[in-house]
Amino acid sequence: MYVKPLFISYFLLSCCTPLLALELTWFGHSAFRMKSKELVLLIDPWLTNLKNPNGSEILSKIGKVDYILLSHGHGDHLGNTKDLLETTSARVVTSYGLGNQLIQLMEFPPHRVSQELLGDVGGSVRLGNDAIVHFINARHSSEVVDTKGTIHYGGPAIGFLIQFREGKTIYHTGDTDLYLDMKLIPAFYPVDILLTCIGGQFTMDPKRAALATALISPKLVIPMHYGTYPLLKGTTEEFLTEIGQVEFDGKLRVLEINKMYEF
Repeated sequence: MYVKPLFISYFLLSCCTPLLALELTWFGHSAFRMKSKELVLLIDPWLTNLKNPNGSEILSKIGKVDYILLSHGHGDHLGNTKDLLETTSARVVTSYGLGNQLIQLMEFPPHRVSQELLGDVGGSVRLGNDAIVHFINARHSSEVVDTKGTIHYGGPAIGFLIQFREGKTIYHTGDTDLYLDMKLIPAFYPVDILLTCIGGQFTMDPKRAALATALISPKLVIPMHYGTYPLLKGTTEEFLTEIGQVEFDGKLRVLEINKMYEF
């Protein structure tokens, strides 16, 4: 029987380890903290976004962070990364293009944006012995603003599919649109939890997000990137309605901001 090489490496990570709870906290917008037995990850950490009443306090008391995953260069996804690099020992995981722009244009410390943690769509990086991150295509733009206020290309936008040793696989879509190749994702990496944008205008709206969910077929879908400001008009109620119109056998769960959930 043929077994994909990535699954061989993942099996070696997990075969002798009991399944443990994975902690997931949504800070609003696209910002999440994922905590496994060994690792603390932040994704697109705009903790002080407009919908988080306690963002500044959380930022000041964030504690341990091992890695910060950045899906693209827009300010609402870089968020508080630079502050976090000053208060934690976190290292950045992102695309090769964005990583180099963060160093050259935004004066990020090079040793915190090291080459071994940069990749491109189709590639993967290992985070210690506890997780593997796969870089997934995202249909979106990506620009960065340098320290003088000039806008530059920020490398390709990406999403992250994270396989944890605890046994959970989470797919954070980034700011992608719907695209047909999403149906290939579960052929390689069956998804337990899908974190999908639903706000519209700059990302998928609820209808397109529901279609993406059907293609990816996760066990659980969680909406994000909605309601942060008026232009993001998509709602969880609309998403629930649209999910009912597609072939999806999993569950939908709406998270409360700043509440920790165990999966």
